[in-house]
Amino acid sequence: MSFLHTYKDITLIMASSIKSFDKIGQYGIFYVKSRCVDQLLAGSSYLPARRKHRKDNYMIGKLLMAVVTLCLLISSAYSEDLYLLSIDSREALQTAKDVVEYAHGTINGKFLVELNSRQFERLQAAGIQAELVMTEYVPEKTYLASPIHPNVPKARVPFAAQYFSGNDYLVKLEEGEINQVRSAGYGLVPVNTKKTPLFFLPVTVTPAYESGLPSDSLADLIVQDSLYAYTARLQAFRTRYVSTDSLVAAGDWLFNKFLSFGYTDVRYETFYYYGYPLRNVICTKPGTVEPNKIIVVGGHYDSWNQDTDPLIFAPGADDNGSGTAAVLELARILQNVNLKKTVIFAAFSAEEVGLVGSAYMASNLRNQGADLECMLNFDMIGYTADAYPDVTLFSGPVRVYADVLAAAATRVTNLIPQYGGAALNSDHASFVDQGYDAVYAQEGDFNTPGWHHNIDSTTHLDFPYMTQVVRMATAALGHVDNAARPTRIDNLFDFGNGHDLRVVWNTDCQPNYAYKVLYGTDSAIFTDTIDVPAGNCSYDLTGLTEGQRYFVSVMGTNPDGYGPIYLTQESEIPLVVPRAPASFVADPDSGSVVLTWKANRELDLDHYELYRQDSLMGWKLLADDLTDSFFVDWSALGHVTYQYEAKALDHDLNPSSFSTVGSAIAATFDGGVLFVEETATGGINPSETKQTYFYDSIFTSHYFFKHKISNNLQKMGRSLAGQYGSVFWFDDDFTSHLLYNSLDSLTWYLRFSTNVFVAGMQTVSWVTGHDVLGPGNFFYDNFGITRVNENSNMDFIGATGVNGWPDLHTGTDNAFSGLLPTVSVFELRPGAQVIYTYNSNSGNMIYQGKPAGVIYETPQGKRIVFSFPICQLREADAQALIAKVYDYFGQTSEPRPYGDVTDDGLVNISDIVFMINYLYKGGTAPRDPNYADANGNCIINIQDISYLIKYLYLGGSTPVQGCVQP
Repeated sequence: MSFLHTYKDITLIMASSIKSFDKIGQYGIFYVKSRCVDQLLAGSSYLPARRKHRKDNYMIGKLLMAVVTLCLLISSAYSEDLYLLSIDSREALQTAKDVVEYAHGTINGKFLVELNSRQFERLQAAGIQAELVMTEYVPEKTYLASPIHPNVPKARVPFAAQYFSGNDYLVKLEEGEINQVRSAGYGLVPVNTKKTPLFFLPVTVTPAYESGLPSDSLADLIVQDSLYAYTARLQAFRTRYVSTDSLVAAGDWLFNKFLSFGYTDVRYETFYYYGYPLRNVICTKPGTVEPNKIIVVGGHYDSWNQDTDPLIFAPGADDNGSGTAAVLELARILQNVNLKKTVIFAAFSAEEVGLVGSAYMASNLRNQGADLECMLNFDMIGYTADAYPDVTLFSGPVRVYADVLAAAATRVTNLIPQYGGAALNSDHASFVDQGYDAVYAQEGDFNTPGWHHNIDSTTHLDFPYMTQVVRMATAALGHVDNAARPTRIDNLFDFGNGHDLRVVWNTDCQPNYAYKVLYGTDSAIFTDTIDVPAGNCSYDLTGLTEGQRYFVSVMGTNPDGYGPIYLTQESEIPLVVPRAPASFVADPDSGSVVLTWKANRELDLDHYELYRQDSLMGWKLLADDLTDSFFVDWSALGHVTYQYEAKALDHDLNPSSFSTVGSAIAATFDGGVLFVEETATGGINPSETKQTYFYDSIFTSHYFFKHKISNNLQKMGRSLAGQYGSVFWFDDDFTSHLLYNSLDSLTWYLRFSTNVFVAGMQTVSWVTGHDVLGPGNFFYDNFGITRVNENSNMDFIGATGVNGWPDLHTGTDNAFSGLLPTVSVFELRPGAQVIYTYNSNSGNMIYQGKPAGVIYETPQGKRIVFSFPICQLREADAQALIAKVYDYFGQTSEPRPYGDVTDDGLVNISDIVFMINYLYKGGTAPRDPNYADANGNCIINIQDISYLIKYLYLGGSTPVQGCVQP
């Protein structure tokens, strides 16, 4: 059983000679992220080997404290919000996959995901629930915690849970709190190690199992002496800790043991843990009838000991020699037994350091599209403390295979099964995270005295009890092997007449199965059963009650007369009136607005109607007789916000209620420059006053529209971006990097003929990390970046311009007197051109002269990316840079035109709408009234609206400067 005791992301700095650093003491110890200090430890000029003067010592100490403080600020700023995502249908799954790439594990069947505001809004619009469970998520401090065993006495919960459900907790822990939580009886798994694909789990129902099954006789083949011999041999390796030769020898012994049973398909599955190669040992027994259907039987063979050095001694008889012995014994007795389904016997490595081996195997199976029916996990099954023969069965959100083991226990053993709920700290959890069904058998009396201690040896185990556990597993495996495959319902269609539903199960329909449709008005309680005529994969339920929800399942029986392990359940309500169109979304496109929604499933659906309103006009019918769930509004005018909604009509023209409202502005890309100012204030960052002065100064002769982003809830939306031809995104602070929240909109924007300029320290690395990049990565595809190498030292003093770009120097009025940390250099794709090279104060050749500013021209437009901030440059240098970028992008430097009431750089219909709202609907007043006085008569009234209309549509005179008194 894993307790996760290895941590590699910590670096210890001992400032032992800074005697004047009073707050630290003679030996100052810091724990910071290693990437912030790796070069500082490697001979930085700021840590000289000898310090001769107290004053120098004090200044060096202050400088070191500044660096450490900065690192901690940067580390804590790497944050998003975590949500629990509920996926309750296959349609919701497909929508969620379009929004979220992967999750950080599951809690009771819900997915732990990072969401930005755009993603959250898209999920909300689709009717998918996402519950906020943690703000300011810090990956390296966030864990999933669960009790190691339900019967282990636990101290008061030693943490403030961000979220909990049952026995699962989401917690944020500092380094000093981790051991305290462990000592209180909880296992921990860091969430940032999990990459869980999204999947849909239908409601499952356990049918009644037969009292006796022919395959139960397999349990009589289990031999207690074999279990003892396997466990004792594994113990004899003395340790099986990761990175030891003994673990390698144990893996070889397991490999040869499987061969000795007569298997030929035995292999090592190699993976890496912090660069060290480790091996799962895999033995496969192919099935004879359904070879593509897979059952995994697994247990980990590595061990750990907290009493002494685990590299020398970690006997691990119970944890987990016992579980590995169960895997071996099952493989031995089943070698000559014909099984219908394929069984994979797996001995996992690196369970004790975070379920690493099982996670590797489970992920591989998922990536291969394996049809894995279930995973049976055995971890600590050999200890008893009394004569009460209980066994604990854990599972994921679906308990059905725990039910199979419990039923087998009553048939072939004297064991008393108990359900432990979910557990996050053994190898079955890796399979649950991949969407597979799993069950985990563990001793009923947890081996607290021996767990991870010197005394975890065979002398403290109860092998007759262990034999009973393996007998239970054998009978359960035989049951699963013979069972029919569960039948998934593909669709429940409503006829739209109020009393009929059509059940369809084409995907899992087997031509030689006999099927029944079961249904009722309560979940998992089926009061009616209908035999389906042979050869059919659908059935129409008739005579139902309008408005009543019905719960429906399909059960198939295979030619040998066996039913499935479980039933899946779907539900629907027969109605006369259609349902409102769901997942209604309005998105801008070039010169249009694209409307999409989820197609209705009523069989009598006739068509959809679309409605639209803008700021002046009420709701009007936009389109009728639509049979697709897609429409492009080409009549949408640029710079006007439109709202849309839809309804469905059936053949009798019964209308549904309206959908949710979608809102968008058609993209015109004609508004000049959108300046996204994503610069935090306070602390070591520039004040708001200083930022405003600096940006106004460097843009002094150029018109732009500024959009401020200061927190995770704000973003650059598509409707905003689509009004401008160029986007300047400046992320100029030390502590927050929010570009990620707007990547969806920016990726969309870059599809068109547009220009983008991105600048800021860590802006790129926050998105890319430091691995080699390839196709599909945002900065690889759009900016020609293949790798980012960040210098954490305070070393950047400016950049040298190439090919006519002006040289840039850092200002001296920042928090570090002109020296900037966390500035990167880039490796580039062919076609990317260097326009700035890194200037290193220390002359560090890893960075000096390397690319720090790049242009990348695509068929769609021009792209610029810098690894350094703009507002930390000298003002005159930044002014020259902005002028050069405007010229390179071909952007006009003309001043704001009169008549531009909305301050967006254009005179268009949005200014007319703004004026009407201001004069007649109590709308916001113009920021500068002289731009609203279009005819220059010193009064803002209806004549100015008429003047703008004539100018825009009738060839009238250009608006002039107003003379309204401020």
